[in-house]
Amino acid sequence: MKRTKGTIEEWKELGSKVKHIESEIMETLTNSKYQKFLDLKTMKYLSEALDKINRFKSVAEDRMLDLGHFPDHDDMSFTKIFYGKEEE
Repeated sequence: MKRTKGTIEEWKELGSKVKHIESEIMETLTNSKYQKFLDLKTMKYLSEALDKINRFKSVAEDRMLDLGHFPDHDDMSFTKIFYGKEEE
């Protein structure tokens, strides 16, 4: 498969999906209903998944910038793609 630069809209779509996954994991980790029957050893797997998602977001943002999107880094609007509240 030939790699492309991706459009800003495609990067925003990816960011939205990743933030949604992150939000679902956080909601699961903090839900007292699940904490009643899942022990810390089991919950650790979700915590580790969350760590990997955060690492992915950092690397993906670097990749997006390396590909030439948002050449004016002073703008900082690029940070909203992978970080911040999930857009509706």
